[in-house]
Amino acid sequence: MNFLNYKEYRRYLVLNLIHSLGPISRTKLAEITDYRPAAIGDIINELMDENLLVETGSAASGQGRHRTLLGLNSDYICAIGVSINASTIITNLLTIDGTVRKSVSNRIHASGSVDELVRQTIETIQDMIAQFSNRKILGIGVCDPGPAPGHWDEAGDLFPTLIAFNDWVNHDLKAILQSQFHLPVAVFARGILTSIAEEKFGAAKGLKDFICLDLCNGVGMSFYVNGGVVRGANNVAGQIGDTVVHTNERICSCGKVGCVEASAAFPAVRANILGSLERGVFSVLNSYYDSKQELTVQDVRRALDSGDKLCSHYVKESTQLLGLAIANAVNLLNPQCVFLHGYMIGLGDFFIKNLESSIRENCMMVFSNVDIKVLSPSLEDDLPLGAAAVIFDDFLHTDDFKWVKSLNVESSSS
Repeated sequence: MNFLNYKEYRRYLVLNLIHSLGPISRTKLAEITDYRPAAIGDIINELMDENLLVETGSAASGQGRHRTLLGLNSDYICAIGVSINASTIITNLLTIDGTVRKSVSNRIHASGSVDELVRQTIETIQDMIAQFSNRKILGIGVCDPGPAPGHWDEAGDLFPTLIAFNDWVNHDLKAILQSQFHLPVAVFARGILTSIAEEKFGAAKGLKDFICLDLCNGVGMSFYVNGGVVRGANNVAGQIGDTVVHTNERICSCGKVGCVEASAAFPAVRANILGSLERGVFSVLNSYYDSKQELTVQDVRRALDSGDKLCSHYVKESTQLLGLAIANAVNLLNPQCVFLHGYMIGLGDFFIKNLESSIRENCMMVFSNVDIKVLSPSLEDDLPLGAAAVIFDDFLHTDDFKWVKSLNVESSSS
């Protein structure tokens, strides 16, 4: 841990107050901090000289007087977020208020090499830094692939094992980027970045306790408790997909049987449906599904919308198991809200309504009214935002000033 000296503490306290409560006046800053107005003025002048603060307008303060309000120079303060998954590298440059100024998606080819991946990443970041040379770019946040085995089949020829690749990202790629750009570079496990992105820039802004679920090839969870993301001892907290909810013989990628991921994620739903079709069970899928192609979420959604009994049976079974696992998390963590996203959301209203019912039915009565919200089907868009958000937090030393968020926001700008 890097401890702030007195001068640094005052500087970052002012930055955090303005970031959390701004626009805010110099007078209000002096009142909150109990610093002399002259001391506040010196800090403000220094930060404005560095282009970190701007005057954003004025507010009446009684007897016709107006006080100038201060805010972060949001368009000037930037960070780069990089997300690597099985098939794509997504690189975003965004401002501290979450505005994405540029986003580039580069395809990873199974016939390619790690050297090609590095070259693509470096060239993309170089272009961004050149294009935004008049901004202050604080650093580069990288989201590693994380423990998501269900996403990695198509890249098996490129990266021998997920563990080896994660290790390479955390060490080799980090060092390469630091040497190339002379900027702080940090690598984060993807499991925590979804909730960080939502809390900083998305639907969870202002919430202290919530859960984010990723429903797709696997089942992932990230969550906040009392205003902070939970990382766990090994930075992989939230492995809800590997909790056992079902007695069956389907082996999960973790090696156990009966895990929610192996029993209820979309690959399990697809396997159940295809198995029934092979046994001759009637389904409207027979009228349009080409068995030579992979069965997709859209195919199943079309069948569900037609009232198909086969697809309805297996999708409902999936929601019952997913709902049980999610309800267990609700009972343990008591969140304000549960956010659902991932491409299984594309199964439509039948899936969402049955999943919500299952969650509420399996929650303790006191938690059964927990707020449940459906987000975008795409998780990958959140990950570079989350990686950049942690860079912003590191710059502001946010962990040292968590108490700022509990101040009275309404009266602070007067």
